[in-house]
Amino acid sequence: MRTTLLIVFALQLSFVACKHKKEAAQAPAVATDTLVAPTVKQVLKDSSYSNKTDPFTIASVNLQGDLLAIWVTYSGGCETHDFNLIWKGEMLKSLPVQLPLYLNHKSNGDACRASITEEHIFNMASLRQPNAKSVKLVLGEFQVLYKY
Repeated sequence: MRTTLLIVFALQLSFVACKHKKEAAQAPAVATDTLVAPTVKQVLKDSSYSNKTDPFTIASVNLQGDLLAIWVTYSGGCETHDFNLIWKGEMLKSLPVQLPLYLNHKSNGDACRASITEEHIFNMASLRQPNAKSVKLVLGEFQVLYKY
Protein backbone atom coordinates (compact mmCIF):
# COMPACT_ATOMS: atom_id res chain seq x y z
CA MET A 1 0.00 0.00 0.00
CA ARG A 2 2.77 2.33 0.92
CA THR A 3 4.55 1.65 -2.40
CA THR A 4 1.37 2.34 -4.33
CA LEU A 5 0.92 5.70 -2.59
CA LEU A 6 4.51 6.64 -3.38
CA ILE A 7 4.02 5.75 -7.05
CA VAL A 8 0.78 7.75 -7.27
CA PHE A 9 2.42 10.71 -5.55
CA ALA A 10 5.44 10.54 -7.89
CA LEU A 11 3.15 10.43 -10.96
CA GLN A 12 1.15 13.43 -9.75
CA LEU A 13 4.32 15.36 -9.02
CA SER A 14 5.75 14.65 -12.47
CA PHE A 15 2.45 15.64 -14.11
CA VAL A 16 2.38 18.96 -12.26
CA ALA A 17 6.06 19.62 -13.05
CA CYS A 18 5.52 18.92 -16.76
CA LYS A 19 2.50 21.20 -16.84
CA HIS A 20 4.50 24.10 -15.35
CA LYS A 21 7.31 23.59 -17.86
CA LYS A 22 4.84 23.67 -20.74
CA GLU A 23 3.21 26.87 -19.47
CA ALA A 24 6.58 28.51 -18.99
CA ALA A 25 7.66 27.57 -22.51
CA GLN A 26 4.52 29.13 -23.98
CA ALA A 27 4.80 32.42 -22.10
CA PRO A 28 5.19 35.36 -24.49
CA ALA A 29 8.65 36.86 -24.80
CA VAL A 30 8.97 40.30 -23.27
CA ALA A 31 11.49 42.70 -24.79
CA THR A 32 13.82 44.06 -22.14
CA ASP A 33 15.59 46.55 -24.40
CA THR A 34 13.48 48.65 -26.70
CA LEU A 35 15.04 51.22 -28.98
CA VAL A 36 13.11 54.42 -29.42
CA ALA A 37 14.00 56.72 -32.28
CA PRO A 38 14.94 60.16 -30.99
CA THR A 39 12.61 63.05 -31.76
CA VAL A 40 13.92 65.56 -34.29
CA LYS A 41 14.08 68.97 -32.63
CA GLN A 42 14.39 72.43 -34.13
CA VAL A 43 17.32 74.75 -33.44
CA LEU A 44 16.27 77.51 -31.05
CA LYS A 45 17.32 81.09 -31.82
CA ASP A 46 18.04 83.01 -28.62
CA SER A 47 20.34 86.05 -28.78
CA SER A 48 20.31 86.35 -24.97
CA TYR A 49 21.39 82.75 -24.23
CA SER A 50 23.91 82.79 -21.36
CA ASN A 51 25.69 79.44 -21.98
CA LYS A 52 24.53 78.20 -18.55
CA THR A 53 24.21 74.42 -18.79
CA ASP A 54 24.43 71.31 -16.63
CA PRO A 55 27.51 69.08 -17.17
CA PHE A 56 27.70 66.76 -20.17
CA THR A 57 30.18 65.65 -22.84
CA ILE A 58 29.65 65.59 -26.58
CA ALA A 59 30.89 62.20 -27.75
CA SER A 60 30.32 62.71 -31.49
CA VAL A 61 28.53 64.79 -34.10
CA ASN A 62 27.24 63.55 -37.45
CA LEU A 63 25.40 65.47 -40.19
CA GLN A 64 23.14 63.62 -42.65
CA GLY A 65 21.31 65.97 -45.00
CA ASP A 66 19.56 68.56 -42.82
CA LEU A 67 19.79 66.46 -39.63
CA LEU A 68 22.57 66.90 -37.09
CA ALA A 69 22.93 63.94 -34.72
CA ILE A 70 24.72 64.69 -31.47
CA TRP A 71 25.73 61.87 -29.11
CA VAL A 72 26.05 63.06 -25.52
CA THR A 73 27.18 61.47 -22.26
CA TYR A 74 26.08 62.66 -18.84
CA SER A 75 25.47 61.45 -15.28
CA GLY A 76 21.91 60.72 -14.25
CA GLY A 77 19.30 58.05 -14.61
CA CYS A 78 16.55 59.18 -12.22
CA GLU A 79 15.06 62.20 -14.01
CA THR A 80 14.32 63.25 -17.59
CA HIS A 81 17.12 65.33 -19.12
CA ASP A 82 16.44 68.03 -21.70
CA PHE A 83 18.84 69.04 -24.49
CA ASN A 84 18.34 72.03 -26.78
CA LEU A 85 20.54 73.32 -29.57
CA ILE A 86 20.76 77.10 -29.54
CA TRP A 87 21.97 79.62 -32.12
CA LYS A 88 22.45 83.17 -30.83
CA GLY A 89 22.29 84.61 -34.34
CA GLU A 90 26.06 85.04 -34.46
CA MET A 91 27.89 84.63 -37.75
CA LEU A 92 31.68 84.61 -38.01
CA LYS A 93 33.00 86.20 -41.17
CA SER A 94 34.79 83.52 -43.11
CA LEU A 95 34.29 81.41 -46.19
CA PRO A 96 32.06 79.60 -45.62
CA VAL A 97 30.30 81.56 -42.87
CA GLN A 98 30.66 79.95 -39.43
CA LEU A 99 27.66 79.64 -37.12
CA PRO A 100 28.51 79.03 -33.43
CA LEU A 101 25.98 76.68 -31.81
CA TYR A 102 25.45 75.86 -28.15
CA LEU A 103 24.03 72.65 -26.73
CA ASN A 104 22.10 73.29 -23.53
CA HIS A 105 21.53 70.53 -20.99
CA LYS A 106 18.99 70.67 -18.15
CA SER A 107 19.32 67.76 -15.73
CA ASN A 108 16.16 68.68 -13.78
CA GLY A 109 17.94 68.12 -10.46
CA ASP A 110 18.95 64.52 -11.24
CA ALA A 111 21.44 63.43 -8.54
CA CYS A 112 21.88 59.86 -9.82
CA ARG A 113 25.27 58.81 -11.15
CA ALA A 114 24.65 56.33 -13.95
CA SER A 115 26.59 57.13 -17.10
CA ILE A 116 24.02 57.81 -19.82
CA THR A 117 24.87 58.04 -23.53
CA GLU A 118 22.15 59.05 -25.94
CA GLU A 119 21.54 60.63 -29.33
CA HIS A 120 19.79 63.93 -29.95
CA ILE A 121 18.81 64.99 -33.48
CA PHE A 122 18.28 68.56 -34.65
CA ASN A 123 17.01 69.93 -37.97
CA MET A 124 19.47 72.46 -39.42
CA ALA A 125 17.23 73.78 -42.23
CA SER A 126 16.46 76.99 -40.30
CA LEU A 127 20.17 77.87 -40.33
CA ARG A 128 20.44 78.08 -44.12
CA GLN A 129 21.82 81.46 -45.11
CA PRO A 130 20.58 83.28 -48.22
CA ASN A 131 23.13 83.66 -51.01
CA ALA A 132 25.22 80.78 -49.62
CA LYS A 133 25.42 77.11 -50.50
CA SER A 134 26.98 76.06 -47.21
CA VAL A 135 27.82 77.13 -43.67
CA LYS A 136 30.21 75.71 -41.12
CA LEU A 137 28.45 74.66 -37.92
CA VAL A 138 30.68 75.12 -34.86
CA LEU A 139 29.67 73.22 -31.74
CA GLY A 140 32.43 73.39 -29.14
CA GLU A 141 35.42 71.55 -30.59
CA PHE A 142 33.32 70.05 -33.39
CA GLN A 143 33.01 71.71 -36.80
CA VAL A 144 30.72 70.37 -39.49
CA LEU A 145 30.27 71.70 -43.04
CA TYR A 146 26.54 71.95 -43.78
CA LYS A 147 25.92 71.99 -47.53
CA TYR A 148 22.47 72.72 -48.90
